[in-house]
Amino acid sequence: MKKANAIAISIICGFFLFSCTSFLMKKDISQVKEYEKADYTLKEDAGEEERLIRKGTKVKLFILTGDNFIKVYCYPANINFVKAERILILYMFEDEFKKSRFDQSVFDDLLFKKVAVNK
Repeated sequence: MKKANAIAISIICGFFLFSCTSFLMKKDISQVKEYEKADYTLKEDAGEEERLIRKGTKVKLFILTGDNFIKVYCYPANINFVKAERILILYMFEDEFKKSRFDQSVFDDLLFKKVAVNK
């Protein structure tokens, strides 16, 4: 009886483990976080009137990930991260990706419509 209970518990745990996986894998998060190291130029205005960052401004990125989303914020490159007001420039959910799995090329296509990498 104990062996049958242990098998049943193992199967149930395995089911929950695979049904609760994030659409972003650890390697995806590591790759995306690398974008925070570069400097960019905004291709379009970002934010609202009182917190506007103008097109052409040199910016840095801050990327936040969750179980079913990825957010990209920008802030002026000449302001310290702690002091800077960050503006959301990209917000994607898992259902925007094929089979609800993160795809770097889909992410890049949308991100690089908003910013260009400084050489």
